[in-house]
Amino acid sequence: MRQEPAIVRMNFTGTIKNPEQRVAYLGEDVGMNSHHSHWHMDFPFWWKEKEYGVYKDRKGELFYWMHHQLIARFDLERLSNNLPFVEPLYWEEKIVDGFYPQTTYRVGGEFPARPDNFEFQDLENIKVKDMVDYTRRIREAISQQAVITTTGEYYSLNNTSGINTLGALIEPSTDSKHPEYYGALHNYGHIMLGQITDPKGKFNMPPGVMEHFETATRDPAFFRLHKYIDNLFTMHKDLLPKYTQEELAFPGVKVTDLTVDELVTYFEDFDIDLLNALDDTHELEDVEIKARVRRLNHKPFAFHLTVSSQQDATAAVRVFLGPKYDWFGQEIPMNEKRLYMVEIDKFVAKVNKGMTTVQRKSSESSVTIPDRETTKDLVKKVHDAIQTGSTFYANKDVRHCGYPERLLLPKGKKEGMPFTLYVIVTNYETEKVNDLPYDYDYGGSISYCGVLSGHKYPDSKPMGFPFDRQIDGDYFFTENMYQKDVTITFQDNE
Repeated sequence: MRQEPAIVRMNFTGTIKNPEQRVAYLGEDVGMNSHHSHWHMDFPFWWKEKEYGVYKDRKGELFYWMHHQLIARFDLERLSNNLPFVEPLYWEEKIVDGFYPQTTYRVGGEFPARPDNFEFQDLENIKVKDMVDYTRRIREAISQQAVITTTGEYYSLNNTSGINTLGALIEPSTDSKHPEYYGALHNYGHIMLGQITDPKGKFNMPPGVMEHFETATRDPAFFRLHKYIDNLFTMHKDLLPKYTQEELAFPGVKVTDLTVDELVTYFEDFDIDLLNALDDTHELEDVEIKARVRRLNHKPFAFHLTVSSQQDATAAVRVFLGPKYDWFGQEIPMNEKRLYMVEIDKFVAKVNKGMTTVQRKSSESSVTIPDRETTKDLVKKVHDAIQTGSTFYANKDVRHCGYPERLLLPKGKKEGMPFTLYVIVTNYETEKVNDLPYDYDYGGSISYCGVLSGHKYPDSKPMGFPFDRQIDGDYFFTENMYQKDVTITFQDNE
């Protein structure tokens, strides 16, 4: 009102008395919420491909993989803050951790809060018993490795595309084979959590944070709900046969070394421009009103891969980061560790006969996107172009869906925290899908966000390969793999 510039300190919810407060900086991160929101904008559950004429390739599998990675990444952050892996919630049990959003709608009052140890409530159109029944039917389908369609036929899940069918069933999307029988486990779960404190609409409370994709990850219950759902996907994946050495190997290609720069994380102050959030008038000039938030970041790094090959080849390179020890300080066996492996990059590289060194920067990750341009910057560029009579080119391929670049690494610890860095190199020629150059740019962030340019997902391997199926540690490792211990050190600048 005084037309004076101001910076408002943005705090996270809760206090030090709440253990979940230790990881609030991840769940309440604006970029994290933006990624989750934009993913659901790119892949709406209501999308009718035949009617709209746009096919979204492997949509059900992407639903599984993106959310699985959010859970795994959250678990790495929990370990960094001396918290155990997140526990799933259950429909007929109490939700241990409450949540007080401390957030207000522009119109409509405050977001509802949920006390500790609150139970699911029947809504007018969704009953707790229904959710239990939907889960039982989905578990039966997974056990039988086949779902029942609306015509009463059995549709097999026992293949690499079964996860796509299951993802469409659990979300569910319009591709669900039988929405009446299997219900809407994921979507209804969000609604039930959002309306849990006013289930009958007695007090006409507005929707909770779980009912908006833009705010859902703020609530710790988001991760508990998705751990519950992810366990169903894991149940399905565990019934598939283990990968054979032939499926894992790349004959004639050997990874001889893997090195990485120093991995350092820190907290930084970042100012969010509130221009779009405030009332405006043409009569007055805009003033600088910003929210200052404390957010996690890491120093830029690169890893260097040395590959020995008996011939020139085009290689697909997958890089994962996972925990070395669990909450109790015990080393995690590979078959258990696979559930917490986070894909931090996937790309294609040319490998020459003999020795080749492949270098990849953290800023090039197929998972992440950088900070978006602000509205003010975009408006200025357009205004400058108008004033000078020049052409302003809008980048139509820019991706808004993508994990924030600065969150690629978990926080680690001040004294240094050990993690496992893993890489596998496979034959891209046998797994490529599109007839395009190997280095074709699909717009970035394809690992979690897929492809929107009219092409298919660029490789045929299951998402998460080779950690998406059970592992026999004695027969898993091949010459085209390499793993090593790395340390992530958190620098506390305060």
